[in-house]
Amino acid sequence: MTTTTTESVTRPHADRALRATAALALVSGGALVIDTVTIAVLNRHFDPLDSILFLAGFAGLWLTAIALAVHLSARRRGRARLALSAAVFIATAVVLGAVAAVFDQLGRHVFAKTNIGLHGEWSFFSIGVCLLVVAAWAVRRQRETATPAR
Repeated sequence: MTTTTTESVTRPHADRALRATAALALVSGGALVIDTVTIAVLNRHFDPLDSILFLAGFAGLWLTAIALAVHLSARRRGRARLALSAAVFIATAVVLGAVAAVFDQLGRHVFAKTNIGLHGEWSFFSIGVCLLVVAAWAVRRQRETATPAR
């Protein structure tokens, strides 16, 4: 009789969620960073693609938070998994919100007189960089947890 462990059952879901976290964080973080840098360089004259990049980055932010929550709660079952998923999602939102608030204030003081575009977008740039760090973490974690071929 073959028995399955919790590890073997949850591992494929955790692996898929980790891959999704890496991809979503890379795309959304990249979109926010590219959007912000382009706005800063053009000093707010980037209307056509600004909305597309911003919306892709912002939507990807929430999808990344969901994928990260699914990955980190994959070893739990039932209510514990749901509670941990909700806690990770909320914690991700709170941390990114705090980072954005700090960098928004920094941007107001540092860039207000020199570049209106960067002043308004500095918090989004910081969130984009955080998402790129999450993507790098997820890729590294994938490599660490990959099972070697036999």
